[in-house]
Order: sequence, then C-alpha cells, then structure tokens
Amino acid sequence: MSLVAMSLFSADECLAQKYPERRTARQGNEQYDSGDFSAAEVQYRKAIEQNNALYEATFNLGDALYRQQRHADAAKLFGNIAADSLRTEDQKAEALFNMGNSYFGERKFEEAIEAYKSSLRLKPDDVECKFNLAYAQKMLQHQQQQQQQQDNQEQNQDQQEQNKEQNKEQNQDQNKDQQNDQDKQDQQDKQDDRDQQNKDQEGDGDKEPQPQNNQPKEEPQNSPKGNAPQPRMSQQEAEQLLQAVQGEEDKTRDKMDRQRGVAVGRSGKNW
Repeated sequence: MSLVAMSLFSADECLAQKYPERRTARQGNEQYDSGDFSAAEVQYRKAIEQNNALYEATFNLGDALYRQQRHADAAKLFGNIAADSLRTEDQKAEALFNMGNSYFGERKFEEAIEAYKSSLRLKPDDVECKFNLAYAQKMLQHQQQQQQQQDNQEQNQDQQEQNKEQNKEQNQDQNKDQQNDQDKQDQQDKQDDRDQQNKDQEGDGDKEPQPQNNQPKEEPQNSPKGNAPQPRMSQQEAEQLLQAVQGEEDKTRDKMDRQRGVAVGRSGKNW
C-alpha cells in the first residue's frame, strides 16, 4: 500500500528562520527519504512542539509511524487529522486514505474498507483508493472464508470429541452390562452346582451302604441264602479242612466197614 506524504518547501532561508518548525520538519523529511523513519519521527514531533498547527509535520509523522509498522498509532493519528474541522476536504481525504492503509496493515479489513469509502466520498476520482478498496474487500472475503473453515474445523473437532466421549460411555455401559450378565451366569452356575450336589447327596441316602472291604458281591454257591458272604479261605486252610473232614470220613467208613465186614478203598476229592 502506498502512502501519501507531504513535502515541505521554503521560499528562502529567511522563511526558514521565520518559521523554525518548518526547518525541523524538513529535516524530518530528509530522514524519511533516507529510510530512517525513527529519526524522522523525532524531527516531526519537534516540529509539532514548535507549532502544533503545522499540518504537514503531523501528516508526515503518521507516515513515519506507518513505516515503522506502528499501524495502530498511525491510524489514530490520521483519524484525528480527518476529524479536524480546520482541514480541507482534500486533506481529510488523504488522511482517510492513509488511515485505511494503516488498518489494512493490521488486517482490520472492515475498518480499512470504511476508511477508503469515506475517502472516496470526499475524493471520488482517486483511482488508487478505489483499487485499495477493492483489494481490502477481497481480503475481507478471504479472511471470512478462512474463519468459516476454522470454525467448521473446530465444530467438527468438538463433534468428534463429543462422539468419542459418547462411544466411550456406551462401551463402558456395554462392558458393565456384559460383566453383570457374566456375574449372573456365574451365580447361576454355582447354584446349579449346589443343586446337583444336594440332589446327588439325596440319591446316595436312598442306596444301601456298600461293603468297604474286598469281599465278593455274589454269594458262593455253597452259602445258604440269606447269610452274609463268607470270606474266601486260603488253599492251605481248605486243604487242612479237607484233611480233617476226610479223616473223619475214613474213621466213620472204617467203623462201618468193620461193622459190615466190607473193605473199601480210600477215596480222595479233587479240590
């Protein structure tokens, strides 16, 4: 953005001696043209102290502030000039133009647009001001689009965070329900186990007690019915018993044979 700057000219040295503030302001212009805007600012402020009605020094002070990127200070100063009733319409138009540039430097495009419009009302043929106005309007549109995109991104991010939180809560609720169902199932399984154990115990109470030793479950053929099973004899015990029985039989048979007079052979029994 270009700025409008005022140049000071004195008719001769006598005029400079008569108006020392003009000489000081001219020194500020020299510093401004050399690019030393800070030094130019100092000279312009000295000139204003010498004569606060010096329009050119005040206007150029605003330019020096703008070149130092002190846009807010420059916009305020140009606004004061435009509001001064002693200024002409052309002076006000130039001040408003530079105020628009200062707002543009702050990216305050809405304020810049209003300043350019105010300047054009006073000076409608200012082509450069028209260009700056169109440029500021385009930048404002771009800024608004960027802001809208940023708002949408923030809104989407907030929605995603909200959905994430809702999904987290739903998952927690589902896990809690599943855990409750599992706890109920575990309790039911335990109850079923207890019921089965009780049922088994009741069934065992109806059965006859089983022998705890290794006795045969079936009665021997030579055991009378109704008697409890007898323990199986060892072979040695059986042979001894057989010999005892056989001895008694032999005695009995010998006695009978003697009585009958019949001799019989000794019989044996396979075991």
